[in-house]
Amino acid sequence: MEISDRSIAIFTDLFGNPTDFYAAREIHVYTRTETWEKTGVFHLMPFERESVGKIRQEAKRRVEIIAPCTTIAAIELSGIPFAVFGMAGFRIFTITTVQNDVLDGILEDIFEAETERQSNGFDGRQPIPIETDEPGYFYLDLIALQAASPDISSKMALENFLQNTPFMELKLRCSHIPPWLERTGLYEIETEQKNDGIIARVKKKFCRE
Repeated sequence: MEISDRSIAIFTDLFGNPTDFYAAREIHVYTRTETWEKTGVFHLMPFERESVGKIRQEAKRRVEIIAPCTTIAAIELSGIPFAVFGMAGFRIFTITTVQNDVLDGILEDIFEAETERQSNGFDGRQPIPIETDEPGYFYLDLIALQAASPDISSKMALENFLQNTPFMELKLRCSHIPPWLERTGLYEIETEQKNDGIIARVKKKFCRE
């Protein structure tokens, strides 16, 4: 199987070193043909991040400027930026240095993941909750995800999202409610039994005086 997209976009500082979404001043795009070559440099301006809306807007802008590349790497990518890139179909990697063997390793991981998903009939959805047409409402088919990738636990798929992404409701299709999720005591969980699993609606609890 051939990987259609052999480009990797990396959030960097002004010296080309990997950094996180907020500290990044450039995006460097590397493409693998016979060797790795830098095929694009995009300069970033500092932006105010006092609101979720502005962070989301900037993340969407960055998604657009590096298209058609669909792989992003950084020292860290979490919260709203993680959700935006995930919903746009990006493969997300954490790196600390830009070296040929690191970039080759990313392509190898992509190749293995795509091979496994195709062999299992996975429909290509990202292993994170995806925002629906209604802002703040997310959905994740945990049954399909774990059937395709048994090594991904419910905690791996959900913990970062729950801790870092503002949401009104998470609709979760699962075979059972993850015990660790109930134990947190932080969420109201309504369940509905279906023929093909359980539909759980997860909402944050709010303090009431």
